Amino acid sequence: MEEVVVSGRVLRGSRFQPGHVVVRRGRIHRVHRGERVDADLRGLILPALVNAHTHLGDSVAGRPPRMSLRALVGPGGYKHRILERTPRPRLVEAMRHALREAALTGSALCGDFREGGLDGARALRKAARAGGTAEPVVFGRPHPGEPLAPLLRVVDGLGMSSTSDHPGEWLADLRREARRAGRLFAIHAGEAHRRDIEPALALEPDLLIHLTQATPGDLRRAADRDIPVVVCPRSNIATRVARPPRRPPVAAMLRAGLRVALGTDNAMLHPPNLWAEMETAARLYLPQPATLLRMATENGLQALRRGPGGLQRGAPARLLVLDPDSPRLRDPLAGVVRRTRPDDILGLLQGDRWLHLRNRRNPAKS
Repeated sequence: MEEVVVSGRVLRGSRFQPGHVVVRRGRIHRVHRGERVDADLRGLILPALVNAHTHLGDSVAGRPPRMSLRALVGPGGYKHRILERTPRPRLVEAMRHALREAALTGSALCGDFREGGLDGARALRKAARAGGTAEPVVFGRPHPGEPLAPLLRVVDGLGMSSTSDHPGEWLADLRREARRAGRLFAIHAGEAHRRDIEPALALEPDLLIHLTQATPGDLRRAADRDIPVVVCPRSNIATRVARPPRRPPVAAMLRAGLRVALGTDNAMLHPPNLWAEMETAARLYLPQPATLLRMATENGLQALRRGPGGLQRGAPARLLVLDPDSPRLRDPLAGVVRRTRPDDILGLLQGDRWLHLRNRRNPAKS
């Protein structure tokens, strides 16, 4: 498509205002004030969602039995045993389904931690070749002793579990090689306890996941180093590492100056639906809808190093168009954060193609 025009009410800061967006050759060409009648789609226009932390391969496991976090996802735990015995074609299909579900619920990107070394990363790339899927930002995890250079050519970064799970010297080597190759380095920290937070900070990662048990001092140190953090409230509740309403300390993270993004975490616990994550965070931790929407959009883009975010001229087009007539969206900003359902989505534009378009008859021109 050479040009796409969407019109209606455009999110500007914390308000939806009349306007339209012109996309040319997959990039935002201009954001205008005032509606334009001759458009490809009309509705509430906002940046596409960014699911900044997922484990999509875990969707093959189904709902797990009740167990501790370490028994569930730690080395040799429940999920790893299932991943090891899952045939590769079944794993690829499961991840393809999860990437499609992410797109159908409004996410253009997923920052996915992909276990399984080089083969695991290639399996995720294969899953993403299908049409209508969210784009994965692939954080690979090498097997100990596996050559690192081939993996670094395939992934966008390395995504490691807690420093409690791996030798510190090996993690430091991985961090150094990732930086040398121009790849990101992300690591879980402070999920079940805070003992692994300081060792994680010492690695100078590009991204931290969870910080559920972080103290104000931990948060200040992360903020001073300008390290973004992804929080996953539903996962923390499901694994019982957090008890609402105290944790995760989202409000304290923001007060400390951290850039906070949202993720849905393990797909065996929850589907990759970021609306549900926003609703949970809004009800339990952080009531400001504009802040939450920023966490689910531009903060996620910045955390994954995929651009400044927002609807800016020249940026890659990642647009979400919602149904303006939905009764759940009468109060647009609060409704978007707390009440949006997948059937409120009219279209999700990624570059020059629609990942998801409810009515292909072109509702704005019909």
